[in-house]
Parts: sequence; structure tokens; C-alpha cells
Amino acid sequence: MASKKQVEAKALKLGAQFSVDSNGANLGAPAGMIFEGYHAIYSPFYLDGKQSVWDEFWDYLKNLEACDYALCECANQKVGA
Repeated sequence: MASKKQVEAKALKLGAQFSVDSNGANLGAPAGMIFEGYHAIYSPFYLDGKQSVWDEFWDYLKNLEACDYALCECANQKVGA
């Protein structure tokens, strides 16, 4: 189980974007990376509760993949760039 603080620290370390507001949380992949095919993930808190959001985001951060889509703007960027 991951906490919001752990997710935020890991996102910062990896160069990902992380934000939380009253409706939910946003997680943006670092430059040149994707989360299971997505550059950004939005999760509203009301679906399964906040803990499931932090656990889901933690899994996404542990399983980053390089974006190799030829037409994607991030394709030639490096992580943290």
C-alpha cells in the first residue's frame, strides 16, 4: 500500500507531474515515457476511495515504459528533460 506522500516523492524523483485537487488526482508521465500507453492518468477520488488511487499511481510509476510512438512529440525527449 502506497501513501500520497510516497507517490508524490516517487513522481518527483522520476520527473513525473503529480497534482491533487478536491475532485481527484492527476499523474503525468515524465518526458519520453508512458504509463501503459498513456501520458497522463486522472483518477477521481470517489470511484474506489483515495487509497486505491495511491496504489494505482504507485503501480503506474513502477511500470513506466519508453514512449516509442513515431508521431508523438515526446518520442525524442529524455526522462526528466
